Amino acid sequence: MKDRIEEVVRHFTDSLSPELDEAREEIKKSLRAGAEALLQKMALVTREEYDVQTGLLERLRARVAELERRLAEFEERRSDNRSNSE
Repeated sequence: MKDRIEEVVRHFTDSLSPELDEAREEIKKSLRAGAEALLQKMALVTREEYDVQTGLLERLRARVAELERRLAEFEERRSDNRSNSE
């Protein structure tokens, strides 16, 4: 993400007119700081973090499905046992 910010800042400052050469570094710093603050405020995550969380969610879903299946089997056996004992 930092590379992308740097690329955007560089592209913008490279397009500035030569009269602003003296202010170019200050403009870069301000743009970089503003972009980083905005991204932090947006609470973005990296693709790697997203992929890790997606994998975890998939495993949890599979585990819940397995537990639901086992619970249904248990309830069915319990129901059968009650029917047989009557």
